[in-house]
Amino acid sequence: MVVANNLQYFTAWLQAPAMDTLSSLTLFVLLMGFTFQLFADFAGYSYIAMGLGGLFGYQLEENFNFPFVSTSLTEIWRRWHMTLSSFLRYYVYTNLLGGGRKGKLMSLFNVFLTMVIAGLWHGSKWSFAIWGSIHGSALVIEHLVKKGTKNWGFNTIRNILGWIISYFFVIVPCMALFRFPTLQGAIDYAVLFVNNTGFEDNYKLITYLCLYSSPIVLMHLLYKFKNTLTVKYIFTKAEYLIYGPMLFFIIINSSQSSAFIYFNF
Repeated sequence: MVVANNLQYFTAWLQAPAMDTLSSLTLFVLLMGFTFQLFADFAGYSYIAMGLGGLFGYQLEENFNFPFVSTSLTEIWRRWHMTLSSFLRYYVYTNLLGGGRKGKLMSLFNVFLTMVIAGLWHGSKWSFAIWGSIHGSALVIEHLVKKGTKNWGFNTIRNILGWIISYFFVIVPCMALFRFPTLQGAIDYAVLFVNNTGFEDNYKLITYLCLYSSPIVLMHLLYKFKNTLTVKYIFTKAEYLIYGPMLFFIIINSSQSSAFIYFNF
């Protein structure tokens, strides 16, 4: 929650007229910051719910499993908002639409339609329908590409490319459809991103966004490389190197908490 509350001060630039004079790089980093803010906000809310449930003897399911280490869009959806993903997979894709029981082509169409429904689950707006359509189309394309290249080898390169494409070409750009209350706002952002390539970068703003996003990046890196000797040493011998700075930032940045973003959906 500390991460989300601090990032909101900077992602507030993602509105007119504040964003009109920002460079394309700054605009993209801001949208990345909003992605981390949304994760920190929703994951924090989920862990609070799990803790409160535990106090009353209820064991709630995990909702996030380090989604930023995913190397494909399919894997992201297995790690992000897992309760919604499970619901959509079982009740919508399998039971309502029939899953893959009617052939491969129908299976891919059902994946697309499930993601459109996932978008509309967040609200009956064109922006959410488009968000779901983009995710659905990307999942279908990803499946076809993987099927056509599964015997090519080069798994490490494929994983790196999968991570880059999933986040920088799908997840982060689509966050504009979540960040702005109207479809026109997302369109205005896209136009500015294309047109403002020659603008001067706001390095101060970028630095703050990177600084307050770093705890999320660090926790995912530690998870990704948890079996290496260096990371094992950090967790067993030098935990204070992690928790000390985190406690410091919590104390110096204590302020009034904002409402959970996901309460809007």
